[in-house]
Amino acid sequence: MTKLDQHAAPAMTELSEGGPCIKTNPVESVVGARIRSLREAAGMTQGDLASRVFVSRQTVINWEKGVSQTKGY
Repeated sequence: MTKLDQHAAPAMTELSEGGPCIKTNPVESVVGARIRSLREAAGMTQGDLASRVFVSRQTVINWEKGVSQTKGY
């Protein structure tokens, strides 16, 4: 396994009965920190960013936390 592969592996996985699988990933956490940094530098709230990119505020929160959701199949 290469160093890049190690960073791409999910750091934590939580499963809920019949619900989505919630995963955190170190790479996504770095991206999330960058999103937050740029958003704050632009003087935008999470709601402002969400409106501009046509997603919910909760989606922006999840991006910044490094969380992604997939169907629990």
